[in-house]
Amino acid sequence: MNFNLNSKDLSLTSADDNQINFIQLNTNTYSLLLNNKSYYISINKQNNQFKVNINHNPYLVDVQDIHDFLLKTIGMDKRKLSKLGEVQALIPGLVSKLFVVEGESVKIGQKLIILEAMKMENEIASPINGTIKKIYIKSGDKIDKGSIIMEITE
Repeated sequence: MNFNLNSKDLSLTSADDNQINFIQLNTNTYSLLLNNKSYYISINKQNNQFKVNINHNPYLVDVQDIHDFLLKTIGMDKRKLSKLGEVQALIPGLVSKLFVVEGESVKIGQKLIILEAMKMENEIASPINGTIKKIYIKSGDKIDKGSIIMEITE
């Protein structure tokens, strides 16, 4: 495999001549060109996971070190110890639209609410597959950063 690395640009050629170009667009946004097909990628840390959007399709990635793996094997999974199903506001704002009701089933990445902040609409998506257990807000509410918006059970 041949590769060329500049400050924000990585080019690879695999043994079977697949062309791979990877360019950092800004702090957490990248452009990937793989065999002449373009992918737009953004990566954001969300609690103990990373939310990876590839061409605007969200994926949650759980990164574990050896300690996390060992804790999980003895039944002390960090995700179970933290409130995995708690959806919190990452920024303060005004709840402009609520897309779910209590008892409704949701999937990872499904839109839950729109939170308006600084004249922008911010979509908050489900971090897990599950059922909406409790909703603590309603449309029109002003919420603070860190406020619990709703609980989702697996």
